[in-house]
Amino acid sequence: MPGKPEQSELIKRITSSDVSYAMPPSDAHLGALTEYEKKLFEKWIEQGAKYEKHWALQCPKKYSSFSG
Repeated sequence: MPGKPEQSELIKRITSSDVSYAMPPSDAHLGALTEYEKKLFEKWIEQGAKYEKHWALQCPKKYSSFSG
């Protein structure tokens, strides 16, 4: 929910103490997020949560060549 971290499913999951609901899941063996990481997600959502695909996952674009 961009701009509303208190309504965000992501925030609910990364702050949950319920192991069956929390992210990351315990079977991922990644450990819990730090308080700093959680606040970073909250700030990102407050700022609008703009998401862009990683450049390596985007289709290449053909550009016209330079003409000297």
